[in-house]
Amino acid sequence: MRFSKQDDFTLSVMIAEDDEATRNFLAEATKSHNLDLLDAVSSGSRLVRSALETRPDLIIMDIGLERLDGISACTRLVEAGIHPCIIFVTGSIKPEHYGKSYELQSVDYVTKPFTKARLDRALQRAKDKVHLERLSAREPKGDSRLVSVPHRNRLVHFAASELLYAEKVSRHCTRIVLTCGKVIESDTNLSRLAAQCPDIFLSPHRSYLLNGCHVKKVLPDPLLPGNYLVEMKDSGEPIPLSRKKYPEFIAAFQAPPFYPAIIREFSG
Repeated sequence: MRFSKQDDFTLSVMIAEDDEATRNFLAEATKSHNLDLLDAVSSGSRLVRSALETRPDLIIMDIGLERLDGISACTRLVEAGIHPCIIFVTGSIKPEHYGKSYELQSVDYVTKPFTKARLDRALQRAKDKVHLERLSAREPKGDSRLVSVPHRNRLVHFAASELLYAEKVSRHCTRIVLTCGKVIESDTNLSRLAAQCPDIFLSPHRSYLLNGCHVKKVLPDPLLPGNYLVEMKDSGEPIPLSRKKYPEFIAAFQAPPFYPAIIREFSG
């Protein structure tokens, strides 16, 4: 059975399973994860033909397929230059199959019988991997760092360039604001966050970390004499700049990767 491919932002998937009941179960599981199911086949040879045509992001496959086994089918795809994420769902516990799975860099190896919860974990792992690869591909070549933070019992990943600023709200809560306006609350702390970011990220206050590329100007704080406020290009919410941090903050803009011209935008 064949399904239409959706937009490029959707993770596409193929299923290769010779047991019809299991194949249907896997198809239903992909729907619950909002995956774009391209094809569901029962043989390794059909898997190869279909994958060469559709180039899925993910393949969920058995090893004991008809006509051509899953390991051989996956090997042929790799030799053809196609490197999708692979989740093996199989009844095999043979060491050689585990070894081949590792060599093919599969995302997970799920043994039958399995639960829906076990499959969900494998699918989430695959989605996270594809998401990271896509972020890496679109990140500027100069600095392709990715940031990972815990959020609601799982890791959330985003490009460092997408981070506008972060605010320590409490001991166990950091509010992370992205350039797109999305807000993520995490129990990570600012030190761990800063360690994942390039040098363009600055700390204007002990409770803040901001992306220096998005600084517009620095203004005197009208309520706290001697302190300042940082105005960001993509946010209407000013960020406090403490008196103690002010000299270090301004000095950062007088050296690469910033430029002295930006100082002229500062007043006070």
